[in-house]
This record gives sequence, C-alpha cells and structure tokens, in this order.
Amino acid sequence: ATCGETSWGTALFDPGRDQLYTWSGGHCADPSDALHTYHVAINRWSIGYIAGGIGKGTLFTGRPDCMNHTYKNFAFDPVTKLLVAPHQAGTHVYDPEKREWVGFTAEQLFPYNSYSAKCVGTPKGVVAWAGGCNDGGPGPISFQLFDVKAMKWTPLPVKGRVPANVH
Repeated sequence: ATCGETSWGTALFDPGRDQLYTWSGGHCADPSDALHTYHVAINRWSIGYIAGGIGKGTLFTGRPDCMNHTYKNFAFDPVTKLLVAPHQAGTHVYDPEKREWVGFTAEQLFPYNSYSAKCVGTPKGVVAWAGGCNDGGPGPISFQLFDVKAMKWTPLPVKGRVPANVH
C-alpha cells in the first residue's frame, strides 16, 4: 500500500516503534484528518481510522483536519512518545499506540502560522518557535515548551534576542 499525497508536510521518525509518521495537507495534498504511518520492518503504510473531512480546525470527530500545511509544525515528543501537532484551532496530541488523536487544547500562547510555526522534539518535550516571520505571519516571536500531561504551552526563558522565524 502507498501513502496518500503528502506534499506540504513533514515526516517524523519514531525510533522506538520503527515507524514514520506523516500528517499533511494543503493545495493538492490530502486535506483529511488522516495521520499516515509507515511501518519500516514490513514496508507498508497504514492509517488507524477512517479519514474524516475538511474544516480548517477541529472536526466533529475531535480530530484535527489537515487542510493547513504542516511542514515542521508537528513533532515527535521523545519524553511521552506521542506526537504534538499545533494548528489553526489549537494543539492536538496523537498516540501511535492507540493510533488516534487523544488530547486537545485550544490554548496556544504563540501566534500560529502554517508557513512559519516550527516544532521540534527535545529531551524536555516539544518546543515551538513562532512569530516574527518574513511571510506576513503574526508577531511577536515566541519560544515555548509543550507539557503533554498538562496540555499546556509554557514560554521558555531566553537570554538574548530570538531570531525571527522564517519560512
């Protein structure tokens, strides 16, 4: 089986499960809420649920749509082994074991922009860098850590000037 069209997105590798995840959408790419999983050992793609429709936000299923682009906008959290996906409606959390979106918070302290908000997994959790971008996205610049258990973004202390985030 092959994965659906996933241009405008990011692929994340989960070393503990030996799996690759893609969640993407926008323009001609798959705008559904499907998070695709590639199983390296058996060379197969799968999704954990029947994909839902389009809506630019949270769908009636409680899952995030992927009509917005996701390049570097979602990340694998090495602390909890879950995926953290900020988007236009808030932040969703995906559990690869359950193969389902398991958490959501509408509270997002940083100005989300689908072109320039960036996330990366760190030993302390997922960090987001957003704002001040060169593509007309909102400012100010924000640098925050997501606590999956509390479902909360916390600003990180920064010494010096944080460079503007660029697309």
